[in-house]
Amino acid sequence: MVRLVLKGSNKTYDSLHTDYKAEDYSFTILANSFKDRTKQEWDKKYLLSFGLVTGAGNLTNAGALFADDCPLWQSRLYCTRWDGMEKGDAINDAEFTGNVLMLLDIYDDRLTVTSPGGMYNGMLIQDMDIKDVSSERRNPILANVMAQLDYMEKRGSGLTRICNETKALEGYKDELKPIFKSTPTQFQTIIFASTDTPNVGDHDGDLTETKLTERQHQILNLIKESPTITGKQMSETLSVSQRTIERDLSAMQKKGVLKREGKDNDGVWVLNT
Repeated sequence: MVRLVLKGSNKTYDSLHTDYKAEDYSFTILANSFKDRTKQEWDKKYLLSFGLVTGAGNLTNAGALFADDCPLWQSRLYCTRWDGMEKGDAINDAEFTGNVLMLLDIYDDRLTVTSPGGMYNGMLIQDMDIKDVSSERRNPILANVMAQLDYMEKRGSGLTRICNETKALEGYKDELKPIFKSTPTQFQTIIFASTDTPNVGDHDGDLTETKLTERQHQILNLIKESPTITGKQMSETLSVSQRTIERDLSAMQKKGVLKREGKDNDGVWVLNT
């Protein structure tokens, strides 16, 4: 009902105005993240241009969610590490700031993320082919800010990327494919752990002896073709996140497989053959 009312009035949840005054809240975490991710200085005027603050100086729901001390109730993540493969005795749990709505359950063989809200169009994800799932932004302001911070890499690519990232892991098998479930009130993602331990080579620097993953070999081939290729370009070519590429590059540098010469912006990759 709420969704229908918002859609009929051409509004979204994140754009709704609140009674919270912007002057009473800080955005240090957002500002630092912006500077780190974009390499640009943060300016308070971005709060208005991003849609986090109204012209009257009040926070929108999006602004309240990004504030350091979020006043909204949709803001708590409850994380539990369970002993075994079913819920029972918890090894450890941590309750993060806000009120409980999003659950992260970690088992010996899988990780389960349960969040409030079903599919935006009311359909059930388990009845759909994820390749055919269209992207509908329930909260465009939040999506825009995440895109500005380069956390949202490509609209509508999230589920496919989760599958691609998992498939690229060592020890992946078809039965370890992520599972997505939804109801009208919640969405659940299940990511299974690999049963194999990565085999790290004992002969650093020797590409014939060093054990690399399939994706790392693909990265090396890309570097051979274009030594100046960037991590972002690699991520787009291999359909994985830039952070994943950065982890692989770091791992291969530690193994002595490759090194970086020059500055970040105009440097080149050099293979140690």
